[in-house]
Amino acid sequence: MPLGVALRARASETAPAPAPVPRSDTRQNRALMIVGAAALITGAVIGGDAGTIVMLGGAGIGLYGLYQFVK
Repeated sequence: MPLGVALRARASETAPAPAPVPRSDTRQNRALMIVGAAALITGAVIGGDAGTIVMLGGAGIGLYGLYQFVK
């Protein structure tokens, strides 16, 4: 008795290819990433506690833009 026997269903016709998902507009996401990078640079120039706060805000904005862009 052969052990490697398996049943396979035969398809009578091939399934149609799935329709491509339309890509949404990414201008706002790119703008968020650019503003976040600019805030990081500005915070580095400011320095001190105020610069750190600006840099953290810029990092948050940039990462949110990146998340929306990749999603």
